[in-house]
Amino acid sequence: MGTAGPLEQRWPAEARVLPTVRRAVREWGVLAGLAEETVEDLPLLVSEAASNAVEHAYRDVEPGEFELSVSPGPEGVVRAVVRDFGRWRPPPADPGYRGRGLALIDTLGHDVELDAGDAGTRIAFTVSGAAATGPPSGPASWWPPAVDEVGR
Repeated sequence: MGTAGPLEQRWPAEARVLPTVRRAVREWGVLAGLAEETVEDLPLLVSEAASNAVEHAYRDVEPGEFELSVSPGPEGVVRAVVRDFGRWRPPPADPGYRGRGLALIDTLGHDVELDAGDAGTRIAFTVSGAAATGPPSGPASWWPPAVDEVGR
């Protein structure tokens, strides 16, 4: 893999930040030299986990924050962790036309861990990041995202 270090950020748990989160994770994957499939899958899975924090963790209270960590691991593996500080809401028996994020993470991710309780929810998973041709050269123009990109 490339030379990208961990991507660690804290975001407001608001839907407006999700496109910027996806873009940051995708660009990190490119910089890290991940395989094209991983560059596409990783932002999707992180976005699903972050969407859960945005939509469910802070119901009936002011929105809080969530933390995101994406880091390269041994043997071409990438570890992603999304953590909120709200309250867990168990998935409904019938999610209807939505509510498939955890199933998607479980299908495309590996070593999925879900820790939930009254102090927040943490979902962690790995994906294969088998290196493509290596990271692009040049400055990392995506880190950190500009404040105006997330509307803070």
